[in-house]
Amino acid sequence: MRVYILFIMLILAFYANGQAIKPLEIEWVVEDKDDTYFKDINNELDKFVGTWRDEDTATNTIFEITFTKELQAEGHKNGYVDELSAQFKLIINGVEQYNTYVTPCEECFIPSRFCFFKEDEIVNNQWVFTQPSVNMFVGTIAEPAIERHVLSSDLKLVYQEDIIGSLQQLVWTNKVSYGRDYVTDEIVNNYQMPLEMVLIKQ
Repeated sequence: MRVYILFIMLILAFYANGQAIKPLEIEWVVEDKDDTYFKDINNELDKFVGTWRDEDTATNTIFEITFTKELQAEGHKNGYVDELSAQFKLIINGVEQYNTYVTPCEECFIPSRFCFFKEDEIVNNQWVFTQPSVNMFVGTIAEPAIERHVLSSDLKLVYQEDIIGSLQQLVWTNKVSYGRDYVTDEIVNNYQMPLEMVLIKQ
């Protein structure tokens, strides 16, 4: 009962300040986002929350990431938004390359949430965009050594589960802007993590 009363008081406080509460999944269609709390009312983020892992035996690479749901993160002007945060690690040939669980990297993951995703394809001289979906989460990610280049990433996470719901997967696609090697001037991929993976819920 006490929790219920606190929840009602919180709602009233938002309205008293002129702040609207809207479902997170419609954020991308709302034109005036100021003074709005985009709240995960329908728990759409919950399917992404938890620890996910990809193990590639061919390259002896293990990538693990844990998503948590952050409530009332700073949003648009005078507003808030519920979003995901992430910690992750990479192991290659049994050697840990980095681990943000132990050494946090504050700007290594930046969520964009449920929105359009620009694909590499061009049709009729126009870029192809994947439409927003509650099963597709978009953001940017960088490894600790290249944290400053996080905005060079376009990360798409597509949630899938099998028919009986026992196997949950995240199809991971990270499109990155490649840099140039200072010595050779060749275009190189600065990421150690695989750019395309299928992660399994642990």
